[in-house]
Amino acid sequence: MHEKPPPKADILTYSMATYSQLPGALDLQFVRADELNFVAQFPGMNLTTGTVSASVYDATSAASTSVATPGLSVSVVTTGGVPASTVTVSLVETQTGALSATGRYRWFMRYVSAGGVTRTLLAGNVFANNP
Repeated sequence: MHEKPPPKADILTYSMATYSQLPGALDLQFVRADELNFVAQFPGMNLTTGTVSASVYDATSAASTSVATPGLSVSVVTTGGVPASTVTVSLVETQTGALSATGRYRWFMRYVSAGGVTRTLLAGNVFANNP
């Protein structure tokens, strides 16, 4: 008489969800001593209710020493009850010219809400090229 083999055990696989609160990645690349202007849009956010700041810093410094502070202009438009913020970011010629083509730099843009909660919105590498 043949015995029936025991049923195979089902192998359950579980996928772990990941919650990420990392800033959007945005590298900046430009020619030294040229003006840099760009616009970043944030749908669903009203950034005018807090403070937006940005900095370019020396990535080789343990203290993350700031080497340039971009100019920022923040505006918001609300359509159908949904806000959308626009941030214009600019570095003038003297700021980009002061960055070394061989340096290692990073930058970030942060938002601090009226309640004091900080969120880094964007961050990335900065490449200052010679013409």
